[in-house]
Amino acid sequence: MADEFAKRGDTDSVTNGTVSRPKLSHNIHMRMVDLTPSELCSVRCPTCGVAAGKRCRLHSGSTCVEPHLDRKLCAIEALEQKRILEVNLREASKHRGAKLH
Repeated sequence: MADEFAKRGDTDSVTNGTVSRPKLSHNIHMRMVDLTPSELCSVRCPTCGVAAGKRCRLHSGSTCVEPHLDRKLCAIEALEQKRILEVNLREASKHRGAKLH
């Protein structure tokens, strides 16, 4: 199995023959159940194309009960990117403040 992953380039092999899975540079804590309906609708829907803030539409034209899955995933990604940016900016400002003293 380790050879299979190494051939595809999905992971890096370690010297003892085990497989090391790639790690994300940040932890993803957010889940769909953690988001409010307004956060889920805060991005444009890639499935039906409705604008941010509007409810998703079915092919028939009626509104969906809940946002499409792709929209939920895009909302999570957008909010995570925003959170990461805020953390980086906070760290940078602390770092700049420490240099000034």
